[in-house]
Amino acid sequence: MLDLRELKPPEPDVTPELVWVLRAAFALEAPTPPANLDSGLVTSQARDLAVTERIGARHDLGELTAELHGPFQASRARAAAIGLHYERLAREVAEVASGLETPVVFLKGLALVLAGWSDPGARSFSDLDILVPEERAHDLFNALVGRKFRPARAEPTEQHLPELAPPGGGSLEVHFALRGIQVNGRFAGYDDLAERNALTHLGDLPGSSHLPSRPLAAAHVLAHGFQQHLLRPATYPLFRMIADLLDLLPRDADWDALGREWHPTIEHAVTTDSFEATRQLCELLRLGMLPDRRAHPDAETLFRHLVAGVLDPGYSRSLRGIYLRKRTADAYRRGELAGYLKRKIRPLFHR
Repeated sequence: MLDLRELKPPEPDVTPELVWVLRAAFALEAPTPPANLDSGLVTSQARDLAVTERIGARHDLGELTAELHGPFQASRARAAAIGLHYERLAREVAEVASGLETPVVFLKGLALVLAGWSDPGARSFSDLDILVPEERAHDLFNALVGRKFRPARAEPTEQHLPELAPPGGGSLEVHFALRGIQVNGRFAGYDDLAERNALTHLGDLPGSSHLPSRPLAAAHVLAHGFQQHLLRPATYPLFRMIADLLDLLPRDADWDALGREWHPTIEHAVTTDSFEATRQLCELLRLGMLPDRRAHPDAETLFRHLVAGVLDPGYSRSLRGIYLRKRTADAYRRGELAGYLKRKIRPLFHR
């Protein structure tokens, strides 16, 4: 578990370009860029923060200069195309699962797209994550391999089977547990979520296809961001976590429901202070504001960490030791240290 006060991120260079990028991505009303902005810096920072397609989807592109219009329009079009590809892949997976009478839950990026929680073309993602009952995971995995899905040479993790490469491109992970969501002292599985009425039937796809409820999806976003990537910002764009939370939790009542229903299941990864800091940062960005150190100390630390994690390579590298120490301690605490070390060491001998 990480205490935000352990982080010592440097002060970011809050340029007019960075302020505009953040407001264009997150504020309730996307602002028109001032005429004197450095277009190159705007596009590079939007790309590094992984909000280019989001800005392109929610901004009136007619208000942008020619130098800005092209990159944002192209990024939005690319994200929309990726979304369509994974929607087609999801239909194929649902058909295979239906033939096995296996329920399937679509997670993360595609869940936001299928549910309409994210605007079309606003959310890019690089793989398809699904959750199935643990006792059916290998059957579905093998059936997909029979459909020419190519398995990676890797060990299963504590939450999913080896990655699959679909014939048409992309990546698929068959999960049997949601790492970060703990129920009765273990990672939650399909049955745990069904018992909590946290799954919604998806009638547009074959068989027993589901989406997570909005609060569950938000809890998974928080747990995934904090537990797996907060100390490895180069591996995942953490402003995407902020974007997803803003889309999933548009009202105070939604945050209240998340805290009441699901924070107890993720508090091992997201402390109460971290939860409140994230909520405060999201609200400030929604209002077009940045956190103030005196008024919002934890939210301001989190903001500096998210910015420096992608814009300051030296700071990003400095976090690796903290991550390794905490991840190893977590695996030891869960009795999974041998498996964790095996997964980390084996790739060194297969290069």
